Amino acid sequence: GVIAVVVETSDAVRGERELRRSEAKLRTSEERLQLALSAGKSVGTWDWDVAKNLVYADARFSTLYGVDPERGISGAPIAEFFGGIHPDDVGRVQAGVSQATETGAPFAAEYRLPQPNGEEKWVVAQGRCLLTSDGKPVRFSGLSFDITERKNAEIRREALVRMSDFVRDLNDP
Repeated sequence: GVIAVVVETSDAVRGERELRRSEAKLRTSEERLQLALSAGKSVGTWDWDVAKNLVYADARFSTLYGVDPERGISGAPIAEFFGGIHPDDVGRVQAGVSQATETGAPFAAEYRLPQPNGEEKWVVAQGRCLLTSDGKPVRFSGLSFDITERKNAEIRREALVRMSDFVRDLNDP
């Protein structure tokens, strides 16, 4: 005799096809995001797994903060990224991050990043910490924008205003 076993697989096949379509859409969306972010070369992204204390960052973010890009992609402790912040700014940034992890409030800060060539980059970082229902931080994701050109223009403008005021005061005793 022959024994035949029939198994209904249409739901499983449909589920597998839907999973493949969803994965393809996700890949396409990720490619679009990375393309858009790389267009200006001035935006970096991060995602901090708070429990594991690992920041997963793209190459742009890692490079700005002086962290090896491969290390940033595979995850590095947040202390390594804080190490790239100007010593006069790091305490204020850490306090803002701490407040965001305690409250879930949006994080935003402007600060300097000393570069290996001696220059300073200015960035504005914005992010938000996701908290569990009982208030524990889970992950903290965000963006950093290189605002060096804008900040340098502001500094030059302020210097010109001070110089103009000084000259005016010399002529008007």
